[in-house]
Amino acid sequence: MRRLTIRGRLIAALLIFTTVFTGFGISTIVKIRELESVTTSIYDDPLKVSSSAIEARLDIIKMQSLMKDILLITDSKQIKEKDLELVVLMDRIYRNFDNIKQHSIHSGSLELETKARESFMQWHQTHEQILNEVLYGSIDKAMEINQNAAG
Repeated sequence: MRRLTIRGRLIAALLIFTTVFTGFGISTIVKIRELESVTTSIYDDPLKVSSSAIEARLDIIKMQSLMKDILLITDSKQIKEKDLELVVLMDRIYRNFDNIKQHSIHSGSLELETKARESFMQWHQTHEQILNEVLYGSIDKAMEINQNAAG
């Protein structure tokens, strides 16, 4: 190192500092990306749960509206079309329940999902009874079942 001129020493020092700072920079970027992925998963999972809960709620409201429509319709073809819409909504609701179960972190959320799923299954059974009564032409019996379920 004594044989190097001042200019050579400065260039060598600059290269050493540049290498060290570049290494720290690359290391920092790698750690920041790891932190970003962890932070994203922390924030995205609860958002997925909230989003799924909102979608399930909206679909349940749509199903209730379709059930009212079914009670007012007399044409069996239209009733079956509405029932197909109900089946699609039920499938979406169950997928949302599965999404909530998969992404829930807290045990309280899992308990609420279980209770909501059980409640929805009971409602589904009532829906089937109502639909069968409507298809058999017993609208009064279907309305009575609907009133008892709502009551």
